[in-house]
Amino acid sequence: MESQRGQAGFSLVELLTAIVVTMVVTGAVFGLLTSGNAAFRNQPEHTDRQQNIRLAMALIEQDVGRGGSKMGAFSQVFTDGLDGLGPQGLASRSDFLEIAGNDGECPDVAVCGINGNNVTTAFEYPSCYPDPGMVLLTYPDGSSKWGFAWNLHGQNAQLNFPAGQQPPTSQIQESPRDLCNPPSPGCGGGGGGGCGTSTTLPVRVSVLEIVRYEIAMADGAPNLYRSERGGITNAGAQVPAPDPAGQWQLVARGIEDLQVRYQKGPDPTIAASWADTPGPVAAPNPDTVVRRAQVTLSARSMTANLQGQTDNANLGSAVRGQLVSAISPRAALLGIQGTLPNQWR
Repeated sequence: MESQRGQAGFSLVELLTAIVVTMVVTGAVFGLLTSGNAAFRNQPEHTDRQQNIRLAMALIEQDVGRGGSKMGAFSQVFTDGLDGLGPQGLASRSDFLEIAGNDGECPDVAVCGINGNNVTTAFEYPSCYPDPGMVLLTYPDGSSKWGFAWNLHGQNAQLNFPAGQQPPTSQIQESPRDLCNPPSPGCGGGGGGGCGTSTTLPVRVSVLEIVRYEIAMADGAPNLYRSERGGITNAGAQVPAPDPAGQWQLVARGIEDLQVRYQKGPDPTIAASWADTPGPVAAPNPDTVVRRAQVTLSARSMTANLQGQTDNANLGSAVRGQLVSAISPRAALLGIQGTLPNQWR
């Protein structure tokens, strides 16, 4: 019998080489699957975040764009003193935004006369007038007064500004004259304290929207809320968002920061003209009128442990994004068009 010296099989080196190659290939496949799974989870969250922030910005652009409608050229469209009043945002406390205007969906009512604290109108108010609600009185010279009114749909068809029931000071704007105190004879024109043009009778009554945006925490997430009446209840009190009584509507979830800046002056290229507050408007100076409002929204995803997320000490870990838009209130620009130098028209 012959003995066979040769041995069948793989050497140790060959086995180690095969194991290393298998591990490399397996690692590559695992990495590819992990990356695909992360992208599969990421993309819907990125899409939702983008949709939320774009929806919120589109609504803000619409409200700012029609701000100041029917209010006259030298009325303050934006409420002052709302800088840094909201919850902690990405870098600082978020802002509130409040815009006054008329959306044109409800017809005006002609004024017949003044009876004490009431304004008698030519016909009854249409049902689209909220009662109670914010209304705007316009005078022949374009000046205006607005406030929270009661008894619009009563049988006497009168508008009433009851004493002691006005909304906060930031919600009230007086014209150069006093509605209930006509100017005394010989007081002259152009002054304050009830001295205006030759007549104190307003021309018309209009619905006024005081659109207010606030960020508030709800269900453990920062959300953007909107109110068409400044968050003011039927009792005339202003309540913060969110409000179970229905003064506020949820615009978008995951909006964690709102920052607003305002620009005045004739030259929009001057960076120093941007301010955190709109400030007062002084007629007939067009440089006191806000020409543009820059709104910055910061949004976050609502799902944890996603690729690309960042950490924030106040808001936790999330995938974040930001959208910036500069919007001009059209009514204010049209109102001051004739007062601008030719190079800025």
